[in-house]
Amino acid sequence: MLENIHFYDSAWIGRPADGQPTRFESLMYKSGVGECTTHSIKLRADVAFDPLLVEDSASFSSDLSAGASEYEFARELERLFSTRNTLHIGLGITSEQADVLNHCRYRCLSTLPHCTPPANTYQLDLITVLRAINLLRPPGDELLVDPFAATSVIHSQLLARFPSVLAVDSIKQVMGHIQAQAPKLLKHSLGHTCVNQIQKSFGLESGQIDSLGSVNPLLIVHESIGRRTFVCGFPIGVDPQDPHLVYMVDLQADLSDLAEDGSENVQRFVSQDPNDRTKPIFTLDLTRIPFVCPLSAVDVQTAERLDIDKSVINHNVQLMRYQSELCLAMMDYSEAGRSTKADPDYQLRSGDYSPQDLHLLEQLHKTEFSEWPALLDRASDSRIKTLAWRLSCRAGASAPKRQAGDRWAAHCGSRLKAGLSVEQLSRRVQFCKRVLEGPESASPLGVRTAALHWLSIMEVSNDIKSVV
Repeated sequence: MLENIHFYDSAWIGRPADGQPTRFESLMYKSGVGECTTHSIKLRADVAFDPLLVEDSASFSSDLSAGASEYEFARELERLFSTRNTLHIGLGITSEQADVLNHCRYRCLSTLPHCTPPANTYQLDLITVLRAINLLRPPGDELLVDPFAATSVIHSQLLARFPSVLAVDSIKQVMGHIQAQAPKLLKHSLGHTCVNQIQKSFGLESGQIDSLGSVNPLLIVHESIGRRTFVCGFPIGVDPQDPHLVYMVDLQADLSDLAEDGSENVQRFVSQDPNDRTKPIFTLDLTRIPFVCPLSAVDVQTAERLDIDKSVINHNVQLMRYQSELCLAMMDYSEAGRSTKADPDYQLRSGDYSPQDLHLLEQLHKTEFSEWPALLDRASDSRIKTLAWRLSCRAGASAPKRQAGDRWAAHCGSRLKAGLSVEQLSRRVQFCKRVLEGPESASPLGVRTAALHWLSIMEVSNDIKSVV
């Protein structure tokens, strides 16, 4: 039985791997007693973002120069998400928001796993639930959303529809209305809030496929599936390196070529783009906690509305049950840990840390930054040394040598200009200058503080001279 319920919401700037959270709201109920906290997080020196996009983000009105450091916030984040037997509830918490918070913890050397969900934690993403409700059983106006809309759009619509000073209070209202209008679907969703529960629904044994004759085809709903947000899927393989990645067949696709190929060249049938429906095999990340249910939940009217041909699906299910060679071929295929960048900031999916390294991290967090260099020689994972050095630099505790300072300044500047042409950089510089030279009332606080931060980092790194 779950002991705690945790509502939360966050705002961020930039991309997950090199951006950062800027605001976090938490409402934790333990034994029925609620504790509400809010956190503002100031921008770190090596954050990467486009200043032109701040005004259209949830951070547009925040003072991005004030608040806790990202490291201080990450320590609080670890405390919240290490609380066992907790159901975490929010809007879009299994999409980009999850990546932002996960990268924040990883970047700050959290001892919680970053490739696998923390033990005894459960997640209920109300936007995923609402997508399923609107696909299967269109509700009343209060819960009516476009299931194909972007998560950020649905998030904004729901906060506007259920207004409150704090977003976590709005989330509680959304939860209450789902309970009132779609109690059966909510109950079903509550029974599928962790990876193990979803694995069992697919008929996996200890997370693995015992035989294709015993797995279950299901309706799957989640943003990660692509613009269509739903698919009728059949599991054919589990990633040999990451058991949370399950390879699925789209039962609405033409599977004749796949069946004829058998196991000869399975890679050519695997889609790398969730919006590419020309390839029938796709990857489902169970840590996203998708909504899953039996195909029997799709009645005739729903099937017609969603353009689902059940005769095609039934045919493909029977076809797949006899593809044992295909199942064996998928055992040698892996997408786990893939990254095109060698920089540790982008290597979150390269694996969780060893017990020895986790013990080292615990020691680091108990000591002053100035004492870290003496401990880091014991790190077996090379990512730790680089991430620790950057943490020390952000705290102003790196070695007071000019060479080290120049290296840090260059790193910070490289984050802002990565992949940009001189013209693009110049456009951002000119935008920031216009914002800061104009009257304060002309731009929201978040835009002004973001522009000030962006220019100051470019000036310290001397990169601004090349574009003005």
